[in-house]
Amino acid sequence: MHEKIIKNSLLKVIGLGSPMALDAIGWQLVESLVSSPALQGVTCVVVRDPSILPAELAGVRQAVLIDAADWPLGKVELIPPDELSRSARLSSHALSVPDALTLADSLNPGLTVSIIGVGIRGEGMSLYQLGDATLPRVSELVRKVFNLA
Repeated sequence: MHEKIIKNSLLKVIGLGSPMALDAIGWQLVESLVSSPALQGVTCVVVRDPSILPAELAGVRQAVLIDAADWPLGKVELIPPDELSRSARLSSHALSVPDALTLADSLNPGLTVSIIGVGIRGEGMSLYQLGDATLPRVSELVRKVFNLA
């Protein structure tokens, strides 16, 4: 997926993950959100690696990051910033999510990033079923963060 044509480059939704198994839930949800009338004018992208986040967040004022979480299957919540900063910074990627967001913040003062976690621990749902089940709550949280109707 590539960036949607935008009207407001200051708002961005980023799906983080890989295209494999349930870790692709961030991608799946962002691809569904692109067509949401409530998010018209919001840039929507997907990325594989947190090290790309600082570049994706350059010039952005407010962003929502959607990522898989090691929570019960289907749980959807905003992750408080202090909880993210306490999380392990070990990653198989060049940068962990917390480190990438710290770097993005230092390069882009005034940036606000909210993170929506989607639980993938468990069995019984395909990626598409999980996406369908969680899309309404994720969409509600994105609209709430951006103060959209």
